[in-house]
Amino acid sequence: MALTCLVSAGMENTCKTNSPGLFSIFITNYPSGVTSAADFVTYDVEGKITAFSGATITTPLEFYKYKPAKNSSTFDQTFNVSIENGVAGVEQKITAVFPVMTQERSEQISNLIAGNFLIIALDRNNRYWVLGLNDSVETSGGSSSTGKGGTDLAGYTLELSAWEAKLAIECEASAIVLA
Repeated sequence: MALTCLVSAGMENTCKTNSPGLFSIFITNYPSGVTSAADFVTYDVEGKITAFSGATITTPLEFYKYKPAKNSSTFDQTFNVSIENGVAGVEQKITAVFPVMTQERSEQISNLIAGNFLIIALDRNNRYWVLGLNDSVETSGGSSSTGKGGTDLAGYTLELSAWEAKLAIECEASAIVLA
């Protein structure tokens, strides 16, 4: 059996053109009745996702766009490794800030707290990253606050997390079908 954990390429230092931050997130309900991402994802030869439809889910998934407050939100991936147990995984986490408290937004937040999702994070480098591909994303925390001072947040902070075996996979913009 061939090992899949061998180093196969190097990395060069790049130009300083990278921009930090999260621009938008796209959320859909995690498809039911699937056993793996292969049931609802199509890849290109480089491993990028080109469509959210496949063997089991033939109609493309439809996403809703959420636009957090500018310069307020992040997409982080934390490597969790146990040398002693021979296991590794990645916690994928979005922290998103949505100002302005309304009843409509409260209902949307309540739905996000209760559900399981597939999320695409659009970073400020115009790259789309898929979170929760194999085991869904869930709301892991957050808060709602009226604030108390002139420039305090009066709105919502959401923490959305997934646990995956690998880092998030990039997808093509054309794979996102808006609802």
